Amino acid sequence: MQLFTSHALEAVGLKCCGDKAAYQLSGGQRRSAAIASVLSMEPNILVLDEPSSNLDLKARRNLIDLLKTFHHTIIVATHDIEMAQELCPRSLLMEDGKIIADAPTQEIIQLIQSQF
Repeated sequence: MQLFTSHALEAVGLKCCGDKAAYQLSGGQRRSAAIASVLSMEPNILVLDEPSSNLDLKARRNLIDLLKTFHHTIIVATHDIEMAQELCPRSLLMEDGKIIADAPTQEIIQLIQSQF
């Protein structure tokens, strides 16, 4: 295993699982391993689709804390409003494939809450 991959696995809490096959991991562990594999490539832009799905509360918190340390652009597609609130200064709200709002995340959340 390459050194940078070991650091990425440690960052997502999977250092102990580096020698396991994907089928031996839980859904949340597979999600974390996928994120570690991308982080090990040291990208300038990180695009994530529902990164917190299948994660327990501890793994979700670890993921959010890890993503806070990523100093490049992060694009996240998520239904996890709390995660978006913590990670994303700006959000786009889409409906039927069209952007219906583009504003600071807190304004988007207020817009959503005012409709319910």
